[in-house]
Amino acid sequence: MRHYLNAGSIPASVAAPAPKGFSQCFTNPDLLIKLEQRTNKAGRFRVTYGLEVHDDLTYNEACYELGRAMLHALACNSMLSNEGD
Repeated sequence: MRHYLNAGSIPASVAAPAPKGFSQCFTNPDLLIKLEQRTNKAGRFRVTYGLEVHDDLTYNEACYELGRAMLHALACNSMLSNEGD
Protein backbone atom coordinates (compact mmCIF):
# COMPACT_ATOMS: atom_id res chain seq x y z
CA MET A 1 0.00 0.00 0.00
CA ARG A 2 1.25 3.47 -0.88
CA HIS A 3 -0.06 6.73 0.57
CA TYR A 4 0.61 10.14 -0.98
CA LEU A 5 -0.98 13.53 -1.70
CA ASN A 6 -1.97 14.77 -5.16
CA ALA A 7 -0.81 18.21 -6.23
CA GLY A 8 -3.37 20.79 -7.33
CA SER A 9 -6.92 21.48 -6.26
CA ILE A 10 -9.11 19.04 -4.35
CA PRO A 11 -12.05 19.04 -6.82
CA ALA A 12 -9.68 18.44 -9.74
CA SER A 13 -8.07 15.54 -7.89
CA VAL A 14 -11.41 13.74 -7.59
CA ALA A 15 -12.87 14.81 -10.94
CA ALA A 16 -9.86 13.71 -13.01
CA PRO A 17 -10.62 10.76 -15.29
CA ALA A 18 -9.08 7.40 -14.48
CA PRO A 19 -5.57 7.17 -15.92
CA LYS A 20 -4.48 4.45 -18.33
CA GLY A 21 -4.48 1.10 -16.61
CA PHE A 22 -7.34 1.99 -14.23
CA SER A 23 -11.11 1.76 -14.41
CA GLN A 24 -13.25 4.09 -12.32
CA CYS A 25 -15.56 2.11 -10.03
CA PHE A 26 -17.15 4.83 -7.91
CA THR A 27 -17.01 8.59 -7.56
CA ASN A 28 -18.82 11.08 -5.36
CA PRO A 29 -17.74 14.64 -6.18
CA ASP A 30 -19.83 16.07 -3.31
CA LEU A 31 -17.90 14.01 -0.76
CA LEU A 32 -14.62 14.27 -2.75
CA ILE A 33 -14.21 10.47 -2.95
CA LYS A 34 -13.13 8.28 -5.85
CA LEU A 35 -12.47 4.52 -6.12
CA GLU A 36 -10.50 3.09 -9.04
CA GLN A 37 -9.35 -0.43 -9.84
CA ARG A 38 -6.29 -1.36 -11.84
CA THR A 39 -6.92 -3.35 -14.97
CA ASN A 40 -3.52 -4.98 -14.45
CA LYS A 41 -1.49 -5.76 -11.32
CA ALA A 42 -3.99 -8.31 -9.97
CA GLY A 43 -6.85 -5.79 -9.83
CA ARG A 44 -5.44 -3.65 -7.00
CA PHE A 45 -7.41 -0.56 -5.95
CA ARG A 46 -6.82 3.15 -5.40
CA VAL A 47 -8.95 5.36 -3.11
CA THR A 48 -8.75 9.14 -3.48
CA TYR A 49 -10.25 11.39 -0.81
CA GLY A 50 -9.60 15.05 -1.54
CA LEU A 51 -5.85 15.21 -2.21
CA GLU A 52 -5.15 12.08 -0.14
CA VAL A 53 -4.44 8.95 -2.20
CA HIS A 54 -4.14 5.35 -1.00
CA ASP A 55 -2.81 3.22 -3.84
CA ASP A 56 -1.96 -0.44 -4.52
CA LEU A 57 -4.66 -1.63 -2.10
CA THR A 58 -6.06 -5.12 -1.73
CA TYR A 59 -9.83 -5.49 -1.71
CA ASN A 60 -9.93 -5.48 2.11
CA GLU A 61 -7.64 -2.45 2.36
CA ALA A 62 -9.78 -0.59 -0.19
CA CYS A 63 -12.93 -1.40 1.82
CA TYR A 64 -11.32 0.08 4.93
CA GLU A 65 -10.02 3.25 3.22
CA LEU A 66 -13.26 3.86 1.29
CA GLY A 67 -15.34 3.43 4.44
CA ARG A 68 -13.02 5.68 6.44
CA ALA A 69 -13.19 8.39 3.79
CA MET A 70 -16.98 8.17 3.49
CA LEU A 71 -17.61 8.35 7.24
CA HIS A 72 -15.16 11.23 7.65
CA ALA A 73 -16.77 13.18 4.80
CA LEU A 74 -20.26 12.57 6.19
CA ALA A 75 -19.19 13.70 9.66
CA CYS A 76 -17.55 16.84 8.23
CA ASN A 77 -20.79 17.62 6.38
CA SER A 78 -22.87 17.13 9.57
CA MET A 79 -24.67 14.18 8.02
CA LEU A 80 -23.77 11.89 10.94
CA SER A 81 -22.41 12.34 14.44
CA ASN A 82 -19.09 10.91 15.58
CA GLU A 83 -19.32 12.36 19.09
CA GLY A 84 -19.62 8.91 20.68
CA ASP A 85 -15.95 8.12 19.98
